Amino acid sequence: MNLEWAFNKSVALFGRYGFGNISNRSNAISAALPSYTVSGNASLSPQTWSAGFAFPDLFKEGAMAAIAVGQPFIESNVGNATQTNVELFYRFPISDNISITPDLQLIFNPNNNSGNSTITVGTLRTVFSF
Repeated sequence: MNLEWAFNKSVALFGRYGFGNISNRSNAISAALPSYTVSGNASLSPQTWSAGFAFPDLFKEGAMAAIAVGQPFIESNVGNATQTNVELFYRFPISDNISITPDLQLIFNPNNNSGNSTITVGTLRTVFSF
């Protein structure tokens, strides 16, 4: 499910939700997910969500800043925590055909494991439009 709503020309809200069912035929889940905590043929019913705000034309026409938070795999039978992702970015147009986007992502409890250290990912993306 997806929801997007622009409050006005400067602020927008977005949210997403999803769910699924994964059958554990032949214990395939245990082989793929070492942090799976249930033995036998029990299935998984993971959920996912994310939400955030976007700020179009922030400081410059064509620019956009955004912040988002989400949990990509919510399932109590996998790991001892729930992974949470936070992302911040700012897309800055250099010209009509080139934009640069610095992006920062923080991943807490990676792989649904509270023993895993927070992962920090920094990216600088350049887009050329033709």
